[in-house]
Amino acid sequence: MERVISTKNKLLITAVLCFCLVIGIGVYYISSTVNEPAIYAEDLDESFFKFAGGLIQEYSMEDLMNRSELVIIGRVIGTSEPFVIDPYGDMGASIFTDHYIELYEVLRGEAASERIAVRTRGGYIDRTVVSDAVLDAMHGVVLVVDSTEPDLEIGNKYLLFLNRPSGIAPFDTLGDYYIVTGLKQGAFLQEDSLLGRVDSNSILVNEITGYEVNLLKFHEEIVIVNELMPTFEVADYLEQQWIEELQSNVELGFMTEEEFYERISSPLFPGTIIR
Repeated sequence: MERVISTKNKLLITAVLCFCLVIGIGVYYISSTVNEPAIYAEDLDESFFKFAGGLIQEYSMEDLMNRSELVIIGRVIGTSEPFVIDPYGDMGASIFTDHYIELYEVLRGEAASERIAVRTRGGYIDRTVVSDAVLDAMHGVVLVVDSTEPDLEIGNKYLLFLNRPSGIAPFDTLGDYYIVTGLKQGAFLQEDSLLGRVDSNSILVNEITGYEVNLLKFHEEIVIVNELMPTFEVADYLEQQWIEELQSNVELGFMTEEEFYERISSPLFPGTIIR
């Protein structure tokens, strides 16, 4: 999902260059599921790669709680086949993957079922099985890695801060799925995740910020947030913040007024999944 960066916020530098170093010194392996074959960088032409990422807005724990309509503890039980979304505007298509989460506990908001889908940008598509329309949209790119997205590995347990797609970002599509608030910052991995269930004594850690969450204390904090800012207010709050950040970009010269009005008048859920 597109994020507009405001200079008023602190910026968090993410490790885009690390992927380039990996390509330069060895073999890069990526796997969406435990059954997917290994994909090696040396086997693909450079034109087949696309690395996304860069700067993301820094979120505090308070930000994550206030700006999320669903906060859950759950385990990743599977993933979809990666798929391509053609966005609104001239950004170019990209590859996405849905991760299926079995819920252990809902701490904020309401989930429609005991299993949900969380969408992240990135994945590998097999050019021998996808349609010509997909390859044309991707201009030959078959592997997308986004360094700002959380690594949701099958079998691991996470504390996740989530939102429904707002419908205003270029890659938003219709469908029953969530996105992670603050990208990598909104996913906390349980230590020794594969060894035991999450309980009140569990410690969960964010890989990029290093924040540690003690669930016993977090339960107390999230109750207060739920009272002060009900989840039905989150969507309106985020939309207003998005408009203000776009306006800030106009004032700073990063965007013209014409581009501003084009963005805020774009159709809802403008992204299209290409089959």
